[in-house]
Amino acid sequence: MRVFDSEAYLKALVNEDVWLAVGWSGDILATLVRYRRLGAVHPQEGTVLTTDLWVVPANADMTETAQAWMEYCWQPPIATQISVSTYGLSPLFFVPGANVPEQLPQQPLLMPDHSEVLLPLSSSAQTVLSNLFNADALRE
Repeated sequence: MRVFDSEAYLKALVNEDVWLAVGWSGDILATLVRYRRLGAVHPQEGTVLTTDLWVVPANADMTETAQAWMEYCWQPPIATQISVSTYGLSPLFFVPGANVPEQLPQQPLLMPDHSEVLLPLSSSAQTVLSNLFNADALRE
């Protein structure tokens, strides 16, 4: 087993220093485009799809320009264009019964069959985590 930082793990795979690497789907998909001899797998259950740059934290103080940009990106035609051009799919396409445009690649790394989009933690889960971190801090 070898351990690499987030910058070098795919380089080691490409250079055949390792036979397997675990990483972010966006990084892996970009590598697969360039190195066609490589393949990728994902677990059928337990995967998490992230919606980077598509959401705004609750209670965030957004400027008018930022609000306008978010509204622009969430328009279905624009969300489709961004999703087709990048490895980050719009959350619009993860809603049950969503009409996924044909232009989007049907790659299981982008849209696994059994996955979930992370939602904000419930208040009870936040309390549990807060207590856990406080208990660890007291032990030091």
